[in-house]
Formats: sequence, C-alpha cells, structure tokens
Amino acid sequence: MEKQTIGDRLRQIRNKNCLTIKQAAQKLMIKNDSWSSWEHGDRFPSVPSLIDICETFNVSADWLLGLDKSDKK
Repeated sequence: MEKQTIGDRLRQIRNKNCLTIKQAAQKLMIKNDSWSSWEHGDRFPSVPSLIDICETFNVSADWLLGLDKSDKK
C-alpha cells in the first residue's frame, strides 16, 4: 500500500469535514492557494501552520505527518 502524503491527509481532513478548499483555507485564515498547494504537494505547511491545522481539525501532528495511522489527538 502506498504511503499517504501530507497533501493526501489534508484532502482527507477537508473531505471529512465537507469543506471546499476555500472554506478550509478560511478556517485557517490563509489564502486558498496555500491550502491548494499543500494538497497538491507543491509546497508544505510551516510548523505554525501544522499546529493550526491540528488544533482546528482536531488531528494529531503524528498522523498528519504520516507517523501514526490514527488521526485522533
């Protein structure tokens, strides 16, 4: 099985919460292009952004980074 990327997991978070890219970006108060580039693997979130993602969507950093299979905090 292919390992999920941060982008795959961000897409999973967004879909699980029934959000568009624009809505997910608004929740984090970032530009739509930032979220989109993270999902597509063109760029990666900064550490402060990773923390915001984890807190906003109630997921663990280990899961987001692919170190844990459970998305629970």
